Amino acid sequence: MSDSELAEQRMSFAYGNSAFENPMITKEMVENEARKLAAE
Repeated sequence: MSDSELAEQRMSFAYGNSAFENPMITKEMVENEARKLAAE
């Protein structure tokens, strides 16, 4: 699995679990936070 595929899978997992608990969370929100974390 490539790094980009792994990142996509992590974002999908985070979105799926977060949106289940809070339907106001969007995929865009998860992607933005993932980018912030990657930049650190």
